[in-house]
Amino acid sequence: MHLLAVSSREVAFYLIYLALPAAGVGVFWFLRSRMRQAGVDRRLIWLLFLCFFYYGGLAQVILTVLFWEWSGLASLGVLAIIFAAIGLPFGAAYLTRRLPAQPYKRPVLGAALLFPVAVGVLYLVTAKA
Repeated sequence: MHLLAVSSREVAFYLIYLALPAAGVGVFWFLRSRMRQAGVDRRLIWLLFLCFFYYGGLAQVILTVLFWEWSGLASLGVLAIIFAAIGLPFGAAYLTRRLPAQPYKRPVLGAALLFPVAVGVLYLVTAKA
């Protein structure tokens, strides 16, 4: 057996549970530094973190359904995503209600408000899988 022989199952595991979160952290850190340079309010950066966290969890659940096997931990992730679909838009509206116009305010708020739609897509993808 060759040392570099890796099954497609192992590749899926590494991509879903290691590469995807690492890429998400890297992109968040890049955007966070750009937002801090632009003088964006910390509440908006916090909201961006929540969006990255929950959208990343959503992507992991979808990829788990498509390329891996379901587990109890995946079920807990779906439960957290369902509660986030309820709370994230309201939290976003509350956090940004009195923020003045800032460079990143509309895209971050839009991402938070579209999260219930993304959860609906999760339902459609998992119902067919």
